[in-house]
Amino acid sequence: MRLNKLLATGAKLVRFGLLVGIGFIILYPLLRQLSAAVMHPDDMYDLTVNWIPRQLTRLNFEVAWKMLDYPRALVNTVGVTVLLSTLELAATMIIGYGFARWRYPGSNLVFALVILSIVIPPQMVMVPLMWHNNNRTFHIKGEFIWHFSIKKSRRKIKQRNQTKKSQLREKLMSILLISISMVTIKTK
Repeated sequence: MRLNKLLATGAKLVRFGLLVGIGFIILYPLLRQLSAAVMHPDDMYDLTVNWIPRQLTRLNFEVAWKMLDYPRALVNTVGVTVLLSTLELAATMIIGYGFARWRYPGSNLVFALVILSIVIPPQMVMVPLMWHNNNRTFHIKGEFIWHFSIKKSRRKIKQRNQTKKSQLREKLMSILLISISMVTIKTK
């Protein structure tokens, strides 16, 4: 009985420690940025000031407001977001109506693919797409550039190998000549 109570208390302490640790890992960057945001620039370069600034200031917020032209950026962001959300809503309404209204061979498969695209997070698809886009471009000009860059790099590798072979040949010839001259000196 006492052992069970001790184990339950230990489990609660471990759970509490994990929650505090994970919470700290999540909150640390936010708290660090908040502390830096209210610091005076003199405090930022003072090594003795780490977390709590000597003088609280709104100077960083004022500079960011002016430098980023925040009202214009806010209007642009809201405008783009509303426009894209409206277009996405319209497109999905049309697609949803099509799925609900018409039945055709393979409509269940297409609907399953749509649901699958919702279930799979975009981050799962993002890395392979970025890898593919960075290694090879899709447009015609990019295809030609990619093709000629491969040809050029192959040519450079061949030239480098040929120069290495010629350098190796020269070294072998010099070693051979030195060894022949040493043999002839010893025989004389």
